[in-house]
Amino acid sequence: MLSIDMYLQSAVKVLITEKGIRRAVLLDRVSSMPLELQSVFVWHKRPTKSLNSHKANLRDLSHFEEWCLYQKENNKKWQSPLNRLLQKQLPLKKGEIDDYFSWAQKKASVLSNERRVSRNKNAPLRKSRAGDVVDARTTDRKLRTVSQYLCWLTDLILNDFINLGRKELIEIKQIYKVEMRDHFSTKISKKKAGSIIRSLDEKAAGDLRNILEDKSVFKDTICGNRDRLIVDFDLNTGLRPGELLALQTNDITCSTVVLRSGKRKKVGVLSVVKRPNNPKDTRIDSPSAKTLSGFVTFSYSLYIRLSEYIMGPRREAVNSRGGIETEFLFVNHAGKAKGQSMQQRNLNRIFKTLKKSPDIPDSISPYTMRHTHFTEFSDEVVASGGDLRSELSARGRWSVNSSSMDGYILRDTSNKSAQRIAERDEELEPNENMSR
Repeated sequence: MLSIDMYLQSAVKVLITEKGIRRAVLLDRVSSMPLELQSVFVWHKRPTKSLNSHKANLRDLSHFEEWCLYQKENNKKWQSPLNRLLQKQLPLKKGEIDDYFSWAQKKASVLSNERRVSRNKNAPLRKSRAGDVVDARTTDRKLRTVSQYLCWLTDLILNDFINLGRKELIEIKQIYKVEMRDHFSTKISKKKAGSIIRSLDEKAAGDLRNILEDKSVFKDTICGNRDRLIVDFDLNTGLRPGELLALQTNDITCSTVVLRSGKRKKVGVLSVVKRPNNPKDTRIDSPSAKTLSGFVTFSYSLYIRLSEYIMGPRREAVNSRGGIETEFLFVNHAGKAKGQSMQQRNLNRIFKTLKKSPDIPDSISPYTMRHTHFTEFSDEVVASGGDLRSELSARGRWSVNSSSMDGYILRDTSNKSAQRIAERDEELEPNENMSR
């Protein structure tokens, strides 16, 4: 099964071994041959990264490969980085890095359209649109990936394919890598940007909870009740889509916590576990936990609803497969995939249904639930006087220095600044504010 950018000549394909190990490879869609160097680079240089990270890196290299093809078609004498290294030349010149930087800021469709026009002069040139530009983080990622790939390729070719003395080899490698890497670094943002917070505002979050209560969008059917449960569960735990789809039934349990008042209260406990290359997962794009493993608590009433789902509708759906068991929590309840684990497209369909409500913004997605959960959680931590960064780190299972929390912390700082200014204005002009 191909996971591809429809515009580019090369595509990402996921291979599954008998042991369930998934490997992402780059495939030329014209020749059906693998682009081996790019694939080996990802496997060797990023062995601990997730499959999704490998796919993202290969898509970046697919874009770079498209740019190389475009250069070759416009200049028959143009040499690829590989051929240049074999001739003991610099893989890319500064001017070429500048040119690629301009293309890295645009969507893949823009580059593929230029290639199409260069091959067929009669082909209409699509007009540029404002939406053709990608965000700065995407551009930075492309540049980092290409820079690291070219440095790795330099090491590989000069070490194994060029007959050089040790001293000459070290000098040439140093010159090539430093010059190229330094020029790439001038195009990359110096500070890694934190996650963009796209949570529901207070009104939209309230409208969503009302929808989950009155069953106006999700009907009172097996599928509707499951979808309502998934949205409610996601909103109350802040799980990523991959973490949600990778949950297994034995990851859910309950426990008792002692409140600050001294009372004891039952809560549900969710264990988020990284299980890479699970041989029992038949999905091509196997979902997985991205952050650190850990525990997430949620309401006991939601735990009861999950238990009823596991013992009732879920068990009936799994049994309909003739004894073929699945360990994953959420399954399909209709069609040919009944009783099988849900996939990303099934989750996307749930949120597409939510958009039918006029009270829900069109931008809602599974990630909106995560951001909304942690926005509300941040407000609760600040109101109780807790340490925001440490509590976000524990509940979100981020490392303490992760930039993913910066958006929530910046929001709290902005709110405090606005409050401080309002209090100052109140002291300076109390009568004016009262007269209004």
